[in-house]
Amino acid sequence: MSAHPVRLRLSRTPAVIAGLLVAATIFFVWGALAERSNHNDTHATTATHQEGGGGESAGEHATEGGATESFSEYHPLGVDLESTPLIVVAAAVSLTLAGLVAFRPSTAAFVAVVVLGGAFTALEIAEVFHQADRDEIGLLALALVAAALHAAAAALALRVLIATPRAMPSTT
Repeated sequence: MSAHPVRLRLSRTPAVIAGLLVAATIFFVWGALAERSNHNDTHATTATHQEGGGGESAGEHATEGGATESFSEYHPLGVDLESTPLIVVAAAVSLTLAGLVAFRPSTAAFVAVVVLGGAFTALEIAEVFHQADRDEIGLLALALVAAALHAAAAALALRVLIATPRAMPSTT
């Protein structure tokens, strides 16, 4: 009789994983849009400040320019991780994976959640440190929540893979 509750709990797990992926995607996109908006506001403020002059010396202006340059974005292999097309693709992949896990759970889908969830978690943790360096607490919080949700989805998917390795239908 104890096997039935375990089976029931595992049968709900794909829906929980899908919900975690959807929530993580919402926080990921929200953070990306908020950061983009923040960058645009910063650039607009800098441009307005430069046009006004404000009687600042060339040395003061150079110091401000150097400060904004020190917060340049991380571009591994020359790829802008915050470009609009990449954000759209990442969100689409995450939502597609959530749909697969919810409506067609399979070993391959759970493996994909573990791999991609781990990758998204790593990228979000890097973003947490980046936002901590910039003292952007709101963006840091969004990245931290997205990282936690991706990690939870990956952990649950791994739990399913470990708990029922033979019970999952194959995708072949």
